[in-house]
Amino acid sequence: MLPIYQLPFRQAFLIFIMFSFVGWISEVLYVGIFHEHKFVNRGFLYGPICPVYGFGGVVILLLPPSLYNTWIPLFFASMILCTTVEYFVSWIMEKTFHARWWDYSHYKFNVNGRICLLNSVLFGVLGLAVIHFVYPYMLQFLNWLGSTVIRVSSDVIAAALSGCGSKSGNAVN
Repeated sequence: MLPIYQLPFRQAFLIFIMFSFVGWISEVLYVGIFHEHKFVNRGFLYGPICPVYGFGGVVILLLPPSLYNTWIPLFFASMILCTTVEYFVSWIMEKTFHARWWDYSHYKFNVNGRICLLNSVLFGVLGLAVIHFVYPYMLQFLNWLGSTVIRVSSDVIAAALSGCGSKSGNAVN
């Protein structure tokens, strides 16, 4: 299994987009079902992606391939890396947009409301799922699509995102 940094850029970009899209779906379902009881377009961009999930997925795939066949080291590496990504993305977004998109202050074992132990453990579990189960199917899917579809779809998505813009309506404060 190739690490993401050995893939052509367009394939790596589409993997980032897939993670971002699945993250958006999970956010919409979680907030819609358990909190708002209605559709809420989560994220800070217009459109069905949450880039923080894309970055989290890609960071896991940047881990050394020697960890790919492990469970415990992969769990902790995924947990630490994704928690670090979440903390700094929260901080950067707050400084850039003067708003917070999530606040874990009400959870035990949180750090400045930006990260919490529960999510960190979930990141570790997701890291295991990504490496052991999801990523191999993503690679098969991209191979099935072929180079022309990958080129066109990545260009169209990149063009759409370049005019996407951001919004602050879903921020916490």
